[in-house]
Amino acid sequence: MNFVFDKSLVLYLPLYRPDGSSFMSRDACGHLCTVTGAAWRQKSRYFDGTDDSINCGNNTVLDITNNYTIELWLCLDNITGWKDVICKRPATNDEGYVLLFANGSSAPVLYHYITAWTGTACDTSIALKEFTHIVVIKNGTSVTYFLNGGQRNTVTISGTPTTTNADLIIGRWMQGAANPFAGMIGEVRMYSRALTPQEIQHNYLATKWRYQ
Repeated sequence: MNFVFDKSLVLYLPLYRPDGSSFMSRDACGHLCTVTGAAWRQKSRYFDGTDDSINCGNNTVLDITNNYTIELWLCLDNITGWKDVICKRPATNDEGYVLLFANGSSAPVLYHYITAWTGTACDTSIALKEFTHIVVIKNGTSVTYFLNGGQRNTVTISGTPTTTNADLIIGRWMQGAANPFAGMIGEVRMYSRALTPQEIQHNYLATKWRYQ
């Protein structure tokens, strides 16, 4: 399935492809992505939980503060420590957004910086060592979670998230090797709009064969 024809698709990383240590994203923006570790496996990139990451650069289209969607397939190895999945947060300033798993929980959490770091968590944990389709949507003042095509909870936030000119990193925080992700990530998509439940279900059904 070719997702690139959606004009709102600002980041598309099909990490199941056997690309090398430097590759271009498959969206219209063409982000140059640099891999540190994160070895390719048959249907994903494997992050060792120590220092592996993929740097997608600092394109302004990723400084999203209004409506957006994060969609990805991942397999979480463990919940020891904090596991950053997608991080756009600088090393020195408090600003940006982070999708992560908090210490001791396998429920995804989206953090924004809105005068302070504000986290909104999914009400359901995912199974360890199994691929899960995760979608997080920010639509106005609401953050909604979907797991494997099904809608979970909606959390209300207040205020406008800050922008940041930090690089977008897959697999850890940009500050050294902080909060390294442990497990596999098969693909990542970010949209500059809120997908509908019907679109999420369609994307899930169109891609799940690869991760069964």
